[in-house]
Amino acid sequence: MLLDWEFITDGYNHFKKAKFESDKTMLVFLYQKYGSSEKIGQILGVCQQTVFDRLQLHNVQTGTRADNNKGKGFVQGVFEGLNTEVFAGMTIPEIALRVGLNDEQVYYYVISNGIEYLKRRQGRPKRDS
Repeated sequence: MLLDWEFITDGYNHFKKAKFESDKTMLVFLYQKYGSSEKIGQILGVCQQTVFDRLQLHNVQTGTRADNNKGKGFVQGVFEGLNTEVFAGMTIPEIALRVGLNDEQVYYYVISNGIEYLKRRQGRPKRDS
């Protein structure tokens, strides 16, 4: 059975008040936002393999979690052209919010590329374990 990707895109547009013209633009956006074909599948109501196959059909560069953690693919593209010296005064969640990635993607990218960042904000006490 073939899926009607136009129907899926129209449904997503309706419920999320989005304006994607094609399934490719929608999938690229969602992959950049979530970095996981499994998460996209949950959002769209299809299985992970269906999303992955469609991303491959559109030649969208995907990678395993390890690839993303090394800063390859779209994660590296997000950081290109940014002045990373600004991040020295920011925590990982603050950087993630600013660049539009999740904390884990930012963490592995800054660690693997030796980018300075703030470990924790002053004034927050450490938790006792």
